Amino acid sequence: MMNIEHLKTIILVLLVGASLLLTLALWTYQPDFEELDQATYLDETELGGEERNVRELIRPTQISFNNFREYSMIKDQETKQQLYDEITDWSFSQIDSHTTGGNASVLSRNMEVTFPIEVPLQMIGQIFDVEDFEYEWNQTFNRVYFQLVQSSENMIRVQFASNEHEETLQGEIESGSAYELISDYIVGNNTIPAERIDLQSGTYIYVPTEPVEVSSPTILTERLERQTIINILFNNPSLVRQQRLSSSTEDRNFTDGTRELQTSQVLRNQEFMTYVNPLTVETMSMTDQELIRRSIDFNNDHLGFTDDFQIDQIQNASNTIDYRMHYDGTPIFDESDYWMMEQSWSPNELQEFNRPLFETQTRFQNEGDVDELDSGIDVYQFFENNQDEFSLDLIENMRIGYAVEIGDEVSGVLFLQPTWHIYYAGRWRTIDYFEERVMLQEESG
Repeated sequence: MMNIEHLKTIILVLLVGASLLLTLALWTYQPDFEELDQATYLDETELGGEERNVRELIRPTQISFNNFREYSMIKDQETKQQLYDEITDWSFSQIDSHTTGGNASVLSRNMEVTFPIEVPLQMIGQIFDVEDFEYEWNQTFNRVYFQLVQSSENMIRVQFASNEHEETLQGEIESGSAYELISDYIVGNNTIPAERIDLQSGTYIYVPTEPVEVSSPTILTERLERQTIINILFNNPSLVRQQRLSSSTEDRNFTDGTRELQTSQVLRNQEFMTYVNPLTVETMSMTDQELIRRSIDFNNDHLGFTDDFQIDQIQNASNTIDYRMHYDGTPIFDESDYWMMEQSWSPNELQEFNRPLFETQTRFQNEGDVDELDSGIDVYQFFENNQDEFSLDLIENMRIGYAVEIGDEVSGVLFLQPTWHIYYAGRWRTIDYFEERVMLQEESG
């Protein structure tokens, strides 16, 4: 009898021991997730960029001149940026507090500054040198006309106009030096001939009538710290777990159980991130002014302007703001938007955030790397000559920008190739895309 009781005791001890081991294993088991580096949780919350203001982030896409319907435009990005910096320093002697009807006369001698977005009129004082400006109405502008008064040598009439409404806001600048500078540009100094194209959409653009030379730089990029963006986006980084999404790539998923950050390998050895906060379910619309302010403050808080990002588009329905990366003042385009930073906001919190986790780092000085592009008129005529394949109604804009070509794996260089980009059917595409479509149509026909 004693032997049986002794055996039962041994079995019971073994069962208890096995239970303790199983419990310990369950406590320490982390399925498919890896711990983050504990030492870096709270160290870094800055990406190493610069703080930027509204004036630096909302910059014109075009500066053109009208000499009694003879048009010209700035021929290079450096000159355009220098002129715009001067324009924003001109002091307004007077500006109205209400809008009036009518646009600048197409017959007048004027300079026209065109912006990529509709800018709230309330933000004029954050871009131009205007004192004590208060404007209460919810209207915008995307074009500013600086009209030379013929009977004067220092009076400039300024009109803030919009593609979305007919009213304009009037102002005045009294400056002999500003008047003379505009006059010099109008008569052809540092400009190239241009033509105005009235688009089927009801807007218009200016394009050069001569071929244009644009540099084609070769650059390197450098990764931003992945852990830093985790520290920025998650309230408690110690709760964040990571999961590798593929054994063949560095794509990873990070989550604290609610928010989710995903990084993807792009451009061969760089990363792009997408972030979603599903807890923000508010859909209340924000004003453009509030959206711009919230986004800029957020980026400045973590020094997120790591390159020359400029505001490119605002989507009111989703409270979304897009920034496009520029290089030497020229915009960079690609079909996957890897060079874009996009944020969607609720009134109280960031909902979605996409951006490159790399920055441009090194430029190889190759003085001879300059490409000659077709004139803008030739590009538009290509579409006029192929209306059986493309609709002129769907062309909304045309710009010179960089397309990105990836170099060999060893060097890791990127080639920025200048080319014409056409905003067609709500999407930017290179002129090569349209020319290839025509060639395929001819081969199949």
